[in-house]
Amino acid sequence: MPDYLVQQDLTTHIYPEIITDIIRNYVVSYANLAAFPAVGIKGRKYRAIDTSILYIWNGVAYEQIADFNLVTEAINSAISEAKSYLSRFNRTSLFDGTVTDPNLKSKVKDLACWYLIKLANPNIDVAMFRTAYEDARNWFKDIQKGQADPEGWPYVSDDIATDFNENNTVQYSTNMKRENHY
Repeated sequence: MPDYLVQQDLTTHIYPEIITDIIRNYVVSYANLAAFPAVGIKGRKYRAIDTSILYIWNGVAYEQIADFNLVTEAINSAISEAKSYLSRFNRTSLFDGTVTDPNLKSKVKDLACWYLIKLANPNIDVAMFRTAYEDARNWFKDIQKGQADPEGWPYVSDDIATDFNENNTVQYSTNMKRENHY
């Protein structure tokens, strides 16, 4: 399954240098661990190119660390939030690239950008991104309520074991007619 969004996709909403400032992803690369400087800069990340292992100088020695990407976490959170509103649609088709909807992708980017922006705000109008985030959430809520029905989105398959249609926006039922005798 291809990635629905990657860091490069967010550059339509946030400048790449701003993303770098937010995630503080300053990594110095060397051919191997032996090529690292004898004394590093405390807190700086170093990558050994031969093994792709990431290290950090802790003040005494180089310590191996896990490669953690804030952008990936923000994107995953945004996709998860978007999916939570779209239960009556086939979410697999929407997010694996089968269905291409630029509006959906833009709204998910708005969500992901807000998750990144709230970490740090270097030279960014936070109110503008907050408004875009809230607009995206409202759009997803409208879809969830059935007030908006995006064209071309596949619905989930109907489960015949239940007595209602899982993908229908409107559900109705009635009770049996009461017969009162006095």
